[in-house]
Amino acid sequence: MKKLIFILLFTSIQAQEVSFRIDPMNAVFGSHVNKPALNYKIGIADYYNYDSRFMIGMEYEHFPTLNYYQWTWAKFDYDFEIGKFSILPGVALSQIYHKTSYSHNSMSYAFNLEFRYRLSNHFKLSLQFNRERASDITQLWRDSSYTGIIYNWNKNK
Repeated sequence: MKKLIFILLFTSIQAQEVSFRIDPMNAVFGSHVNKPALNYKIGIADYYNYDSRFMIGMEYEHFPTLNYYQWTWAKFDYDFEIGKFSILPGVALSQIYHKTSYSHNSMSYAFNLEFRYRLSNHFKLSLQFNRERASDITQLWRDSSYTGIIYNWNKNK
């Protein structure tokens, strides 16, 4: 865990934004494999260059109830900005660490769609949907949604 915190802090110095998201449906209702529990993800991202709308990022997800960890080491999104709103379609490549009878450590990929609302020059609200190849379980695809807040220290993005 100390290594993860160091990596996130070091790379966030280079990035333009940091995010914190939770899975509200799982927190309130649970799923077919768990009772209601908190599942969170933290991330960092940066625009490819100052004028670009192409974003590159990383995320770390932790679901303590299921002993589930996911490190998204490459997340690519394109930012379609419309006033205070943004729509970001994208893809992500991940490594899942989840001890199940099916798998303990597996690669995964996902298709993402995120909606953002800019509250101020530095804060945005986020609603993110994922369709992920659930390579850690026998189910082929897993759908999830997250809501959260993003802090961006570049006033122009």
